[in-house]
Amino acid sequence: MNRPIQIRPLSEYEAAKLTDTAKFNALRPTRCKSCGNTSDFGRRVFWIGGVPKAEQNSDRTQALIAYHLKERHGVGSVFFKTYRNAFYVDSVICKRCTSTVIEFDIELSDEMLAEVSRMTAKPIEELRREIEALATFFGETMSWKDRWPERTPRMKVRPLSDQEREQTLDVFRAGLVASPVLSSLDIRVRSLRGRFYFERVWPVPGNKPEVEIWGRATPLENSARRLVLEVEKRQSSWREITRGTAAQIIDCIASDTKGTFHGLGALDKSLREMGGLLKRLEVKMLDGFRFVYAGTGADCPFHEALFHFFGMPIDIIAEPRVWYAYHRRPQMLEVSRDCTQVLAAFTADGLYGSFSGVCLYAVVDNHWKAFTIKPNQSGDIATARAWLEKRGGQAW
Repeated sequence: MNRPIQIRPLSEYEAAKLTDTAKFNALRPTRCKSCGNTSDFGRRVFWIGGVPKAEQNSDRTQALIAYHLKERHGVGSVFFKTYRNAFYVDSVICKRCTSTVIEFDIELSDEMLAEVSRMTAKPIEELRREIEALATFFGETMSWKDRWPERTPRMKVRPLSDQEREQTLDVFRAGLVASPVLSSLDIRVRSLRGRFYFERVWPVPGNKPEVEIWGRATPLENSARRLVLEVEKRQSSWREITRGTAAQIIDCIASDTKGTFHGLGALDKSLREMGGLLKRLEVKMLDGFRFVYAGTGADCPFHEALFHFFGMPIDIIAEPRVWYAYHRRPQMLEVSRDCTQVLAAFTADGLYGSFSGVCLYAVVDNHWKAFTIKPNQSGDIATARAWLEKRGGQAW
């Protein structure tokens, strides 16, 4: 059985201790590709476990790990290193512009040259001259344009008239009302500086509500009706999702099944087919936590089972939000006899294992709540509940 890949960010102390080592730091940051900074960097190092030594240099393995780091930690550029039989990922953040797309270079330390000299049986000074000659040659023959592609031009916003803006807002608002999921999650849209922002509002008793930006739609220049939908990867950095009319944009958000916005697109579709009403149908639970609709015998998927059989509200089904954002797929692990507790795993499969987490849905004070559970405390419902009680109900 394949072991899951484990990724753990090192603490500041651990990372500093490692990067102070000449051998580990032979490949070091030299320049931020976004702002040109050459000196002010912060290091982020991750320990990687569960990868066989023979596979550590595999392109597919490294691509899987790099994708996970980009999606979960916002890391743009990574370098894989082996030090003292341990496997690491080294990354850097620019302290001036917060970019993680950094250029690395090899430092010709005496320790590194001695190692190469031992392997090639060449004197250290001869190696140094050869390497410096190669660096000079490539520096003279490769122009700046050859080495660095031009940055993609910033998207230009098409100005809208007051009438166009209100018409677009009307389409978005109608789509929010028509979607059982989006309306249950209290999603709103507002116009700001020529763009349309989709936001989820979280009520906070006694305080102002908290607002989470889900995405934005930008009217495209040289296009009368088309907009581009984007989500924020990190602060002030946006990723394009799709392009289309206002109706197509709001439909993309409502029908999302990957987790980019909520992951409940299938539930939204089934509720729309019932007329958009939050009416719960009769569902039966079979062996192996398989659910079927009593009226038709058709399979009842995970999200629909939580809604119809267990009676969970949609805002609880949408948790844990961050795991849906990582495109993890949920699977039911255990259900309590009184059906007031559900243990579920959220998993993203990879080439050499999987990334997963466990969530406990439980009725607390007559209301359903969702709790993420520490991996080594998630074997069953009893263990998870005992761990939660020790923490005063604080999720992982």
